[in-house]
Amino acid sequence: MNPSLDDILELPSLPLSERGSLPSVPAVYFTYCGRTILYIGRTSCLSRRWVGHHRSQQLQQMGAVAIAWLVTPPASLRKVERRMIQVFSPRLNETPVVGTSGVLVSSRFPLALKQALDTVILKRKFRNTSHAVEVLIEEHPDIQAAKKNGKKK
Repeated sequence: MNPSLDDILELPSLPLSERGSLPSVPAVYFTYCGRTILYIGRTSCLSRRWVGHHRSQQLQQMGAVAIAWLVTPPASLRKVERRMIQVFSPRLNETPVVGTSGVLVSSRFPLALKQALDTVILKRKFRNTSHAVEVLIEEHPDIQAAKKNGKKK
């Protein structure tokens, strides 16, 4: 499977501004502007995914962005998405998401570390993982020292 850009541009698509009309299908989706693929993702329900997509605001600022989709069996979503990212190397995949509330950073943790973090989240009653990471970083001695040094200047 070696699709070309022209293959992607022939898929069903809608302008980003019309994302409310996307079908409720499992799909690998492509956002593009002109002949540049910006982002590739996967979802079990395309219409629901785009209700509050984490890249919406960023993509809206890029101009005439469209969303194309390839209906994909749910069991194949991850494999097809990975292959499409490998083929097209979209520029926004694996980059931080800039939004109104800051930058979204995604990380992969070893299972044992994730389980330890979940335990801390429950014990200390954090709202969610983001809140826990934010507080734990703020509590780190090096960060506290850097803040103190920054205030003295």
